[in-house]
Amino acid sequence: MKKILVPTDFSDVSKNAALFAARLAEHVPGSEIILFNALDAIEAGIDGTPLNVNTKARKKLSLAALANLKEAMNTTVPLTLACDTGKLADLIENIHLATPLSMVIMGITGTSKIEQLLFGSNTLNVINRNICPVIIVPGNCTYRGFRNIVLATDLEETGNTIPADELNMFLGWFKSKLYMVKVMDEHTSSHASEEITEKNKLGSMFSMHNPEFYFLRGSNFPDTINDFALDKKADALITIPKKHSMISSLFNITHTKKLAYHSYFPVIAFHAKG
Repeated sequence: MKKILVPTDFSDVSKNAALFAARLAEHVPGSEIILFNALDAIEAGIDGTPLNVNTKARKKLSLAALANLKEAMNTTVPLTLACDTGKLADLIENIHLATPLSMVIMGITGTSKIEQLLFGSNTLNVINRNICPVIIVPGNCTYRGFRNIVLATDLEETGNTIPADELNMFLGWFKSKLYMVKVMDEHTSSHASEEITEKNKLGSMFSMHNPEFYFLRGSNFPDTINDFALDKKADALITIPKKHSMISSLFNITHTKKLAYHSYFPVIAFHAKG
């Protein structure tokens, strides 16, 4: 059974991600959706005394809201409702330890500093945990299949970092055509021999998906990727964030975060090996 976790806070963006997940799951044989709501931990009062909150009542309301969302998703895919109190990334990791997840599907929108902070404390935290692939769904995006997928790569130690088996399985589920790209500075005029070697390695890794490779030039990473994806009629972008590139503060923005905010398509984050 391929378990797909869909966290929701009942915002319009997260509801849209749930609808996206329902349509996606219908194209993945043997899939099951876990629709999940993380309840905020109750803060203590100013004197340190825990506030008097009825936890059972909160969970009852959460499950009722989840049931309403389940009805709106209108899917025949097996779907379980769940809620718990705590931090989202911690709760998802606990679920994964109990019942391994195939993917997490979450919504994202906005570019304000406050929204970026929320993104940093939720979605990126989930990605950083290296739990499973995370699909980040833009607020106005609908599922239309994954026929064409763009993989962004830095061509560095591909054999030691690219999770080829996991990616090949994912691409196989959707019978995807794969486009692989590296974005270079627009003033770069040639490719190092090491890059050509790594490019050929990638071609061998994903040969069953008829891959095509392109070197792109541009000073703006997300715009360059998006323009290419639009030209190829792509349905999703794959990025493979590495541990050393994860953000440590709000202003140290990674390529994954840039893509998540500026992409017209779902961004799928697979964690690097090692």
